[in-house]
Amino acid sequence: MYRILADSGSTKTMWSIWNGTTWLDFTTKGFNPYFQSTSEIITQLQTDVLPHLNNIDVTKTELQYYGAGCSAKVQIQKMESLFAEVLKIKTLCIQHDLLGAARALCQKQPGIACILGTGSNSGFYNGTDIIENIPSVGYLWGDQGSGAQMGKWLIQDYFDQKLPYALKLNFEAEGYNREEILNQVYSTTLPSRYLASFSHFIARNRAHEYIQALVLRCFESFFKYQVSQYSNAKHLPIHAVGSIAFHFDIEFKAAAQQAGFTMGTVLQAPMQGLKLYHAE
Repeated sequence: MYRILADSGSTKTMWSIWNGTTWLDFTTKGFNPYFQSTSEIITQLQTDVLPHLNNIDVTKTELQYYGAGCSAKVQIQKMESLFAEVLKIKTLCIQHDLLGAARALCQKQPGIACILGTGSNSGFYNGTDIIENIPSVGYLWGDQGSGAQMGKWLIQDYFDQKLPYALKLNFEAEGYNREEILNQVYSTTLPSRYLASFSHFIARNRAHEYIQALVLRCFESFFKYQVSQYSNAKHLPIHAVGSIAFHFDIEFKAAAQQAGFTMGTVLQAPMQGLKLYHAE
């Protein structure tokens, strides 16, 4: 029996195939049924995923998929039907990426599990299930502490002429300008992914006082509007997974300490933890 694990955010999906002896890993673009059409998802599956399944018997394969946007039943059913149609895999379990993060970070112990990547989410995990969750409402109204929020706040200050002059020159030297940004935000399928791409500029300039303040402010908003809402949050470890939590771990841990929380594990990606969880 083959087993496939997949963890998908809006930017990328990490896949791992167990062939009975070893794990075979590969990465594709992310999936999100809220923002992508059926045809877009089918095309991605056909071009990015199918070639990796040529050497396995899909009739003897089970897929455990944790995905962004897979919290509502209708979105889960959409992904189930597309995986069955394109990949021909019949044994499917589609669940939300937050549960995958919790299992990877906490295994079977209680804790607050957080995702900070392109978007953000969090939940109170009791060792088995997510029993409390502050609903993620996307980059327009939520996603505190995420790459999308960092990018949005940076762009807002750029438009409002609030970027320090030297930083503004560096920003424009990389090819950014008002027209280009507006075109990308309002014409792309996944504007949150574009907004989050500015986190690379932020990381390259993290020594600048303005950038340090922006990053800390984003994380402060995450702890205020997300983590602090959970029962016993001050008495549980705060775990986090995702590129933003990982690459800005010093700032994230500083914000957690400032808010009175106890930090636990920080991972760049959940796959290694998921392999451990599902190995049992």
